[in-house]
Formats: sequence, C-alpha cells, structure tokens
Amino acid sequence: MWLLLVQNAASAMSIVLGKAALNYSAPFFYIGSRMVIGGLIFLACYYILYRRISIDKKDMLLLAQIMFFQLYLAYLCDIYAISQLSAANASILYTLSPFIAALFSYFIFNEYMTPKKLGGMLIGFVGILPIALFGATPGFGASLISWTGLLLLFGITCNTYGYILMRVLVKKRNYSPFLITSLAMLGAGVCTLITSLAIESPLLLDQKNILPFLSILLLVVFFGNLVAYGLNSFLLRRYTATLIAFAGFLYPVFGALFGLIFFGEPVSQAFLYSIVLVALGLYVFYHEELRQGYYQ
Repeated sequence: MWLLLVQNAASAMSIVLGKAALNYSAPFFYIGSRMVIGGLIFLACYYILYRRISIDKKDMLLLAQIMFFQLYLAYLCDIYAISQLSAANASILYTLSPFIAALFSYFIFNEYMTPKKLGGMLIGFVGILPIALFGATPGFGASLISWTGLLLLFGITCNTYGYILMRVLVKKRNYSPFLITSLAMLGAGVCTLITSLAIESPLLLDQKNILPFLSILLLVVFFGNLVAYGLNSFLLRRYTATLIAFAGFLYPVFGALFGLIFFGEPVSQAFLYSIVLVALGLYVFYHEELRQGYYQ
C-alpha cells in the first residue's frame, strides 16, 4: 500500500521540481530534455529485458497520435500552466482525468453511461468550482478561470485522449505499455526540442545555470519519469484500477503540501472543499463501474 503513497508523492514532486527548473531554463527546452532522457532510459531498459523493439507499420499512426497528444501537446500546455499556476491549482485539475476518460470511452468505445456515472461526473465537475471561483492558493499564481487554467485543462484532455489510444494498442494489439511509453516519450522529446529551438530564445540555457539545471532535471527524471511512470505500470498489475483512482487524490494533496513547503503557497479552504467533492464524485463513479464488473 505504501507504494501508492510513493507513486503519488513522486508525481506531485515532479510538478514542484518543474516549477524550480523554469528558473534556469526555457520551458520547452526543459520539458524536451526531460522526455528525451526519460525515453532513452526507458527504451534501454526495455531492450535489456526483451532484446527486441518492434512496432507494426499499421500501428504507427496510433503511436504517432499518442506521441503528439499524450506527451508533446499535453506537456507543452502543462509546462506553461505550471509556470503560471500554484502547485495546488495545477494538481487539482488532474483529478478530472477519470471523468474525461469516461467521456472519451463513451464516444469512442460506446461504453454505457449509467445515471450514477453521470451523477458522479456532475459532482466531480461541481467540486472544481470552489477552486475555480476562489482559488486554492489566493494571491499565488493565476486563477483556474483564466486562459492558463483552460490551457491546462486542454492539456489534461489531450493526455487522457492519448491514454485511451494507448489502451487500444495495449488491450487490442498486445503491446507492452512500457514499450509504447518509451517510444512516445522519446519521439515527443525530440519534437519538443525542435520546437524549443524554433521559438525560444537562442540562449536556451545560461552557462552559469547548467549545473543547477542538470541537478533539477535529473531529479525530475527520477521522480516523474522513473518512479511515477514505472510504479504506475507495476501497481496496475497489483491493485485494482478503483483503488489506484482513489489513491490519486493524494496527488493534489501532495502537490499542495510541496507547494507550501518549497514555495510558501498557502492552501485555502476552497481547496479542501474541492478535494472532498471531487473524491465523492469519483467514489460514486467508480463504485458504479465496480458494480458493472469493469475491474473484476
């Protein structure tokens, strides 16, 4: 059970470290470097384990979409939003991912939406309103009702759509999620670095900032890529998706805690209200999915 704590704490820590990395580097250069390093490490580990890296030509389009939506586009939106929002505001929006995934599943896979599921989704969306209206950390960063908040929500939607496509490759085409993630991460990282060179300042990294940037970058790769992504694959084999979804509420809690510790971002009552309401919405939604036998 403690691994669930570690996985969510590592994910939240990657947000905090990402905010710190932006003090030393252009944002797209940072995120591209992170994905290239993480992708190479993942791909090397996969090759050592299986001695084979292969994707059928007919699946290349799906892989390209995962790379573009789940990692490239989502991370570009994410890194900009993180630079403008508090850690608590940024992390609370990620609790909407299961609801967004349900909508995609309804339209793409024709999965039935029961009244209880709709009720759970409605409670979850209502749960975001206290933070959207009053903020999780008043006076720290942009409001969720802003272009920044909408951009982050768009990025989360892209990430969730990519996860749905990955489900197709893993469930129906029998690919390892480790392999798909590795290739998509490496490809998205290269594309992000190309984007960085095209639109960001020629001086992407000041020479005096190289050592602190590399130190933070390695920590982000460790916490965000290796620990968080690696544990997620392991936990999916050990625990039910329902339990992992509920444990995901620790993510914004850790995000708020780390934001308070490292950036002095206080947590408002609105944040606590949102956590409770979104937790209730997810409980109703996943209890209904469990009743329907999705996690047996």
